[in-house]
Amino acid sequence: MILELVLLRCPFSLKVSVYSFDDDFSELGAGCWFCPSFSTILAALSLSFSLGNTLRLPRLVLSHGGGTFLVIYIGITVLFGIPLAFLEIVLGQFCQQGTTKLWRAVPLLKGVGYVKVLCSFLLAIYYPVVMAISLFYGLWTVKGPLPFIECAHPLLHQEVLGDSCLEKTFLTPPYKDIMWFSVNVTLLFLLWAFVMLCVCRGSKSYRTAALFLTLPLIGLIAALLSMKLTQGYEGLNALLTFSWEPVLRFDTWYYAMVQFFFSTHIGFGNLTTCAGNIYSKSSAFWVAVGYIFCNIAAGIGMVVLVYSWLGDNFATWHQIPILFVLTLIYDAASLQSNNGQLWASLAYLMIVLSGFTSMVALIYTIVVSIVVETKNKWRSWLITAAICAIGFILGVAIMLPEKLKFLHMLDHYVIGHMVAMSTALELVGFLWVYGVDTLCNDFEFVLGYKLSKIWNTIWFTTPIFLVVVEVSSLFLLPLNGEDVEDDRWVYLTGWFMYMFLWLIIIVVGLWQLCAQVDYNLAQKLHSSLKPTRNWGPVDPLYRHGWVQWRDSYQNTGERDFTLKRRGTRDYTHSIKSEQRYNTMSLPRPNSTYVVQLPENYWPKAQQKKSTLS
Repeated sequence: MILELVLLRCPFSLKVSVYSFDDDFSELGAGCWFCPSFSTILAALSLSFSLGNTLRLPRLVLSHGGGTFLVIYIGITVLFGIPLAFLEIVLGQFCQQGTTKLWRAVPLLKGVGYVKVLCSFLLAIYYPVVMAISLFYGLWTVKGPLPFIECAHPLLHQEVLGDSCLEKTFLTPPYKDIMWFSVNVTLLFLLWAFVMLCVCRGSKSYRTAALFLTLPLIGLIAALLSMKLTQGYEGLNALLTFSWEPVLRFDTWYYAMVQFFFSTHIGFGNLTTCAGNIYSKSSAFWVAVGYIFCNIAAGIGMVVLVYSWLGDNFATWHQIPILFVLTLIYDAASLQSNNGQLWASLAYLMIVLSGFTSMVALIYTIVVSIVVETKNKWRSWLITAAICAIGFILGVAIMLPEKLKFLHMLDHYVIGHMVAMSTALELVGFLWVYGVDTLCNDFEFVLGYKLSKIWNTIWFTTPIFLVVVEVSSLFLLPLNGEDVEDDRWVYLTGWFMYMFLWLIIIVVGLWQLCAQVDYNLAQKLHSSLKPTRNWGPVDPLYRHGWVQWRDSYQNTGERDFTLKRRGTRDYTHSIKSEQRYNTMSLPRPNSTYVVQLPENYWPKAQQKKSTLS
């Protein structure tokens, strides 16, 4: 049939292109019939090695209970991580349009989708700053010697600790030394340029970046573990110590819950976006399980590395700075007599690669959301370039305050609080408003089997837990800092930005309410809580099957599992068999042939064309 259409469209010359089944058809959307490639698997697992695991988790483990905090974090990740990851992946495979178009199911809460994208953008602003500092440390470590010459006392020639060294060099304000600020801007520009290259071609670039970033990253973590663990286990004794005192503190549970979102990137929209584009035909359950357990393994590996670097020097760290891991590597390498410079360079390279895996996922999520919202009016690479340019300018701006106070403000006051509440609102919208039964019915169409009641129970109760913990944190934890009181402008700006994100949800909700065509406010509210007419899968054939599935369930009360979505295993095998049969007589795959045909080859078509003329 396709060959006939091509012949009719090209009466004078025929260009036949035959593709093998190994080609990448991910850009075609839901019509892809092929099994996930190795790069697709790496794209699903690459976020396990994000900066949330490599930098943030070890810092919180050390400052909030050690091994006890790690056990609580692992419990929360297993209990809530698998159900929430499974939910976001199936929603993405069902809707196929990213994290903002999901809210066609509940238009009143559409602002939640915008807030999730904004949280991704805020996280993408300060991650490159951390990467630039790590790159600075890495370049100066390769240049040598350790400790840095720039950080030695001019008279006593004594070394300066990593945190103080950072303040004397890279974090020097521009009004004190413009040279170091110029280094900041240069490194930041190079990092953003590389991120743009990794995302400019959409899902193809995402897969390629995941392939060339994740494998070296895993190798570096394994090499660092083998290098440090063979030198002693002094620091691991403190990690293996369990105490009941942190279990009874509220801050342990709160920071473990927030760290769960930073480590897994659940609530930032990446899983939903990738599920609709990159691994749309993969098993949602096994992707969720593999991703969560790989995430836990990566986090444990990084915590073990940090504690092995720390050794017995726990008493020297009275306050844990936001860049604790970077300065710890510098201090440990400065005291290391053998191979200190080598493993420090590898450690900083690992952090830079980890930052790239995080940034590629965040920027890809933002770009897809903007492309979908603008209905493909602009090319994706132009949107990517614009986002990277804005991120670079804002990154330069947030490096102006001393001691990275702006980064601490975003991390502690804005992103952590908002991502928890946006996830809770997402669960409320789909489980409580859209309906558990309706959602499970849609999921059964996507998956091809009935869901267990356990999923419904966890999904239904999770927003209660998130809201209770988040509201309690506003009363049980200090509002002006974590360990010490922050500057007034820091916590006031942080809470203002937090309230601004809530204002976005309220304004978008009112806009959706006013957009309804009903006569009174009650009817408008009722309509804004019901799915819109264009809610559902984007692919026409996929949507037609879903409509038949839904009508069959509503009319007869039974689920017709013969109406399987495109991409299920049975459907894929049948399509592959048919395609293989139809292409047996065609030329070799990946070949292009041009056939010249005479003008009077189709006399009837030419006669019809003359008559119409």
